[in-house]
Amino acid sequence: MNMKKTLIIIFAALLIITPLAVKAALTESQIQSVLSLLQAFGVDSATRANTESALRGQSFSGTPSPSATTIPSGFRFNNDMSPGSRITDVTYMKIILAQEGCFNSSDRSNYFDSATTEAVKCFKMKYRNEISSNAGYAIGITELVAGGTREKLNQLLSGGTGCAESNWLYSLYPATCPTTGYQTKNWTKTGSCTGGVSHPYSELVSCDASASAFICTESHWFYSVTPAGCPSSGQQTKTWTKIGTCDGGVSHPATEIVSCSGSLDPANACTDSSWSYSLYPTTCPSSGQQTKTWTKIGNCTGGVDHSASETILCSTGSNNSCTNVDWSYILSPASCPSSGQQTKAWTKIGSCDGGVSHSAYEITSCNSYVPACTSFTYSGWSSCSSSGVQTRTVSGSLPSGCQGGNPLLSQSCLRFTVISPNGGEMWQAGSNQAIIWSATAASQAPYMGIYLCKKSQSSSCSTIASSTPNDGSYIWTIPTTTLNSADYIIHVGQTIGAFDESNAAFSIANGASSLSVVSPNGGEVWPVGSAQNITWNKGSITDNYVNIELWVGNAFFQHIALNAPNNGSYAWTLPSYLLVRNDYKIRITAYMNSIYDSSDSNFTISSATCASFTYSDWGTCSSSGIQTRMVQSNIPSGCQGGNVLPVTSRSCPITVTYPNGGEALEKNTIVGKTYTITWSKNGSTASTVRIELYRKGVAPDYYYHPYSTVAHIIAYNAPNSGSYAWTIPTGSFFNGYYYTPLSYSDDYYIKIADSNGESDFSNNDFSINTVTTGPPLPAPLAVNHPSQGEVVGRGTDTIRWNILPQTTSNVKIELFSGDTLYRTLSALTPNDGLFEWTPTGTAFNGNNYKIRVSDVDNPTIYSYSGVFTVSLAAITVVSPNGGEIWQKWSKVSINWMVFGSVNSVKIELYKGTDWVDTIASSLSASAGTYIWTVPSYLMDASNYKVRISDISMMDEIKDYSDGNISIH
Repeated sequence: MNMKKTLIIIFAALLIITPLAVKAALTESQIQSVLSLLQAFGVDSATRANTESALRGQSFSGTPSPSATTIPSGFRFNNDMSPGSRITDVTYMKIILAQEGCFNSSDRSNYFDSATTEAVKCFKMKYRNEISSNAGYAIGITELVAGGTREKLNQLLSGGTGCAESNWLYSLYPATCPTTGYQTKNWTKTGSCTGGVSHPYSELVSCDASASAFICTESHWFYSVTPAGCPSSGQQTKTWTKIGTCDGGVSHPATEIVSCSGSLDPANACTDSSWSYSLYPTTCPSSGQQTKTWTKIGNCTGGVDHSASETILCSTGSNNSCTNVDWSYILSPASCPSSGQQTKAWTKIGSCDGGVSHSAYEITSCNSYVPACTSFTYSGWSSCSSSGVQTRTVSGSLPSGCQGGNPLLSQSCLRFTVISPNGGEMWQAGSNQAIIWSATAASQAPYMGIYLCKKSQSSSCSTIASSTPNDGSYIWTIPTTTLNSADYIIHVGQTIGAFDESNAAFSIANGASSLSVVSPNGGEVWPVGSAQNITWNKGSITDNYVNIELWVGNAFFQHIALNAPNNGSYAWTLPSYLLVRNDYKIRITAYMNSIYDSSDSNFTISSATCASFTYSDWGTCSSSGIQTRMVQSNIPSGCQGGNVLPVTSRSCPITVTYPNGGEALEKNTIVGKTYTITWSKNGSTASTVRIELYRKGVAPDYYYHPYSTVAHIIAYNAPNSGSYAWTIPTGSFFNGYYYTPLSYSDDYYIKIADSNGESDFSNNDFSINTVTTGPPLPAPLAVNHPSQGEVVGRGTDTIRWNILPQTTSNVKIELFSGDTLYRTLSALTPNDGLFEWTPTGTAFNGNNYKIRVSDVDNPTIYSYSGVFTVSLAAITVVSPNGGEIWQKWSKVSINWMVFGSVNSVKIELYKGTDWVDTIASSLSASAGTYIWTVPSYLMDASNYKVRISDISMMDEIKDYSDGNISIH
């Protein structure tokens, strides 16, 4: 082992010496293999970081910066960071990532390596609702540390407002512990605190199905009010105390301020039973007098009252005061729970009076808690007995010191397990569904039968398949004649007697009689903060209540209402914290039958109200002097309403008066002919105007701008005087372009635009009716690729243009989004007609891009490409996406979505950040699903994830499960 480790380190040193040669020779997957090998042999982080630099061809200087354990006072994160960065900010970021539980390494160097990448993704997932930049969430959390992430790092650096446990609330789903023994705990932060105590958005927690009755209700809470009477301020403090060991359900704060009216609550008024007393002395003395000391029980106010003590007459020798033997109690729960507290309910026996007394309920501490066993390890199964049974023994149990539980110690030698449906599913009549089972046996029968039964009537079954191959799955087309019911189970068995059934009932819904969501059902846009009605048809469902949930994509997000009346409508005010997204759905579930339905398609939650609008250009002035325009988009996107109203019409600020339509202009073939173009200034305050001659629906007579219909620039900066003398050209050069004599046509029109951007066109066409010829037109500068309608975005693309003799040796290349400069790709590149660029990282997905190529020395010579689309490929893991529990040997479904050009994918299994296994080496990306049998050799753990990547671009196009998966 030491020899191998030495060889590896020597190999790493060689790589560091020749980084450029290695970079040219190794692929990304080979780089990752070398780094994994170094880590497996225990190579220190400094050597690994320098090796990675060498493998990627990056410069380095000796070892990384020394480790640091503290961050200097006053330091702030001001620099963006990404893999390969080597700056001080990386060192201090690692300290915070470790404090946040995302970075387990002791490395505090200034190098941003692959371990730092995974830690940054963990940090972004933990604070995804607070980091303002959401770019990349639809295709997985990215490793770039930019504005939003740096802001969160600086908040934690300065301490924020410091969240406490009291700033967090949670709900459990389902509300009671199911038979699986797991619930989802959904956390919600209250207030605007940052840092301090934190919780994940959602986590899977163990629960005790036998204790599901101890969900808190109002009866588990009592309170006291101070002061007892309502003061002049009209406010009292209500102090709440929880009785027993319930969890979830109804909750109250420790204290709260409540209003009062000065009159006591008759429902809480004191009665005789609200008081207890003791006598002194306990037996009547010779004086015939005793002192009765009163104590109030509970939190009543007003009503029956007693002074603290009073003297009473007694009969000498009486001794009927209460002692401890006159009281009995019941403990709840019966055994000491993990909280170490029980509720003691007292009952007085007999007719004693005074003496020892107890309140009706009191909380008492206990220390004899013996937990019930929840999991076991076993010996191997014994050989099959003559009765067809095999047995095993318990070799260990958890938690430590537990007793009891339900270990599985015997089974039929032939055993089948129904995996799906196994309880709670809702299938639609007429749909195709997969029935899945697993079978382990000393000898398995090759065929088996599948039957649909009623849970409440085990003998009421119908045959789905009388003899189907025992391969673990069967695709069933549910007959449209199947009746609605939430009481169905699947029975899978062999003719020799081995069988299994669904653990719990599932539902089949048929047609209009089933529960169905009406609104939102797809396409709606609901602003945050708005009041909306969620509506549904309950069909023949007889449940009195439904649960209403909000889903994002294919994942549960939060409960909107639990146990809402099943009346077909629910009023919902959208919370302000909801993110603006277009992939929300509503899911409504019948409370008792577990029949549910979801929105057919996604709906959008938008920003609250419109703040502004973007418009089209103003249209031609009408004969009444009015211009109109169209609203192209609302700002913010998807908004509705608001106090800002769109302005879609106005009086024309400038109006063309001649030629305004129908005129016939003539052109002298030698010296040209002059006409006076006129316009009304109206509201135009600009000093100059631009005058252009257009033709409708044809290519330009010379190359001015792609896809325009400009035939001639008459004037660039003419005085805004209301008139301009124009001589129709007979042929000339202007700004490096040759203007041919204007062709005969009857579809010319004039555009006049002032320097403020206000403009107007001739209302109708006019003609120019003399034709002459001139020198041949030189070829224009033209961009040949990307062409109109083309899609780019994956890998390197080449921009191409024609080289003109009148152009110089260098050109400038720019990327436009619409008519707006988006980015300069090259300010100076040889005028050789070719330029390579990689859209990934340069442009975002969009369909309104174009390239402009211009002569560096003569910018008036330029050309635009056709409008093209950038489509960046992406992969999203749909399921498993966190919270799933997989059994070994079971068949599970892995699902994904692809965007853009992805042909083949690879599926891998990770445990934490460590690669474990390749699930599928090559699959068609368009398949979207893969059925996998979970291997038995995998370790029991709850931190597995699935990674799906593009085979040809594994490190650029990939996605992981958002949350962890458990395998047992």
